[in-house]
Amino acid sequence: MSNRDVSKKTSAQFEKRSHLRRMTISSADAP
Repeated sequence: MSNRDVSKKTSAQFEKRSHLRRMTISSADAP
């Protein structure tokens, strides 16, 4: 596996994680 593939996979995981966190925060903020 090339270095670019690894960084791409890592960024994808980070994006998914931050997206989940953002959804959790917004749902917690909702009344």
